[in-house]
Amino acid sequence: MDDCTYVIFGATGNLAKIKLLPALYRLDVAGRLPDGLKVVGFGRRDWDDSAWRDKVSGWLAGEAENAREKIDAFCERLHFFTGDLG
Repeated sequence: MDDCTYVIFGATGNLAKIKLLPALYRLDVAGRLPDGLKVVGFGRRDWDDSAWRDKVSGWLAGEAENAREKIDAFCERLHFFTGDLG
């Protein structure tokens, strides 16, 4: 599969938190995502890449015990942009 960028609009919301990001994480752990895939989150909060990675890391903490290395590797794919579509 070719490298690509996956964009999540409303990346700080509930859908991203409970459905989209856990699903992408599970695909990553299963080796089903290309190495060059990037996940770009777009939202209205005044966050940067680091703040979003910290939040997502916390959201995924319940996915599996002793999975910190895998979660950290997944979070390296994450990038965040602040904006307002209005």
